[in-house]
Amino acid sequence: MNLLTFKKHIENGELSGKTNVIVLNELLHKLILGEVSLKYNITLSQSTGYIKKNPDAIHVATCKFYNIVDIATNDTDFRRVHFLRAWNP
Repeated sequence: MNLLTFKKHIENGELSGKTNVIVLNELLHKLILGEVSLKYNITLSQSTGYIKKNPDAIHVATCKFYNIVDIATNDTDFRRVHFLRAWNP
């Protein structure tokens, strides 16, 4: 299923939506990369080579702690986590 279906399940109360500070940090990271790309006239993929990614293990630990089984992500690594169902945005 797609992210819109996932979002509707959350809005209808069928699923509970949660996040953590690492997700918010990654969002801020992406926004900063976008600004760097615009300011220095480079592509987003070129800018990501200079900054390392936050550890996905914290996301998995958060999901495990809160018994979260659904995650919205473009990161295919989460498909390897046996208790998570990854939704592609």
